[in-house]
Amino acid sequence: MDQVTVCNYGRQSTRRDCAGYYVCEQRAEAKQSVDISQYLDQKTKKQFYPQLWKTAQYKGGTYGLPFNTDTQVIFYNKKLFSDAGLKDADLPTTWSELEDVARKLDVKKGKTYSRVGFYPLWNLGADV
Repeated sequence: MDQVTVCNYGRQSTRRDCAGYYVCEQRAEAKQSVDISQYLDQKTKKQFYPQLWKTAQYKGGTYGLPFNTDTQVIFYNKKLFSDAGLKDADLPTTWSELEDVARKLDVKKGKTYSRVGFYPLWNLGADV
């Protein structure tokens, strides 16, 4: 449990909050955050990517300012990529493209995979 959540459960006031983007709505709904819209001008919203700005919104109010997002990278084996008939121009730039490329990298005989092109839940274990 992060420090801000502990403070809120302990009914201690906090002047600022530094939490993951994924809890902004949850904290606003639980009245652990306040709408800060009145303190922001129209230029503020334009400083952020729309998808990041949206993470700080709840029922028409702004309950935080995005300051960070996940940095996600994908490492790939150039030889396996080439062996599957893929070129550098095929490197995915969207989730949809990633799914298409991953299927081309899969190696499957019958119902058994000997190689999976992309498995986003790998850190949870292979039996998920």
